[in-house]
Amino acid sequence: MSASATMLILGGMYYETEYKTAQLWDRLLDTVKWPLDYFMKSYINDKLVYGQCGNGDIDHAAWGRPEDSTTARPCYALTDTKPGTEVAAGMAAALAGGYLLFRTENPAYAGQLLDKAKKLYTFGETYQGSYNESIPDAAKFYKSYSGYHDELTEAAALLY
Repeated sequence: MSASATMLILGGMYYETEYKTAQLWDRLLDTVKWPLDYFMKSYINDKLVYGQCGNGDIDHAAWGRPEDSTTARPCYALTDTKPGTEVAAGMAAALAGGYLLFRTENPAYAGQLLDKAKKLYTFGETYQGSYNESIPDAAKFYKSYSGYHDELTEAAALLY
């Protein structure tokens, strides 16, 4: 989700004029706000970030909107002893990009995004490790094969 949000955000940053000409700027902002709010809510404190909500087997067997699901949705936490650098740094990258996108449109919201981006980046950099080792359910569907340095680099670049 963080990679998709970041790509939409970067597209908005690079093609703002075109989005506005097409009268789609507000729609873009609304579209990226949902995952950005979700990422901010996922950060609980310096040692606790929620990295996944839902069970992969159950979720991938259901073909419908998650909002309509009545099945149990366990949440899996990343901590100082169960790191998830890809997830934390990916969220940080999206939030930092969101700051850049919203800083003139909504400075107060942008400030919240930047604050959480910094905290998530620090979490990911401080407690390094692959999320699929900390959340085994994720490994069946979203295993990280390339490591987490690309997410850390992307987040650092956007924060810079």
